[in-house]
Amino acid sequence: MKEKPLIWANTLNGLFRLYFAYLGTTPAIKEFLTVPVTDGTMTIINIMFLLLGLGGIVASIGLMRGYEWALKVLILVSVTTILFDVWGYTIQSSAALGFIVPIMSLFMLYRSGRLHL
Repeated sequence: MKEKPLIWANTLNGLFRLYFAYLGTTPAIKEFLTVPVTDGTMTIINIMFLLLGLGGIVASIGLMRGYEWALKVLILVSVTTILFDVWGYTIQSSAALGFIVPIMSLFMLYRSGRLHL
């Protein structure tokens, strides 16, 4: 399976996003953020981390099992993650690290011919 690195990278990315969703529920997270945010914004951040984490894991499992729909889910999650991290960069500069796996995934899919622009 030539997509094995893609699957592992997205699985780890999904797990990290789930972990960040959990961290967002702890009081110490607000001290970590560069820009102070309201409780409502923190809730949105946590929900997005949760959805993107679950979406990435679902896509990885689907790719592992060879389901064609998993490619569409992976593309959707990757694009949404990039957009979320662009916004997140305004709150925390380390959000730029969140671009790595989604961009790498889209690039690998494009190079393999499975993503057509």
